[in-house]
Amino acid sequence: MMMILSDGRHATLIPGKGRHLYSAQRKAGRDTDRIPFYLLAELVKIDEQPLTVEDIEELPMSDVLLLLGILQKDFPDTPSPTN
Repeated sequence: MMMILSDGRHATLIPGKGRHLYSAQRKAGRDTDRIPFYLLAELVKIDEQPLTVEDIEELPMSDVLLLLGILQKDFPDTPSPTN
């Protein structure tokens, strides 16, 4: 799935697999609220470039919410961040 971010760049969500979820859970450790952000880093490319959690933290909030919303829609059992 592809979407256009607020700055005109193209974000692509690749199909998720169990290994992506496992990696996100492992990276989040005890901070389970961060799992969705690590999942975004695993599954989203912007202009064909992979992302880090730090990249996601620097995106405009509207873009982060767009990406999280799509992640929730495609994977409804994904935990939502509570903070």
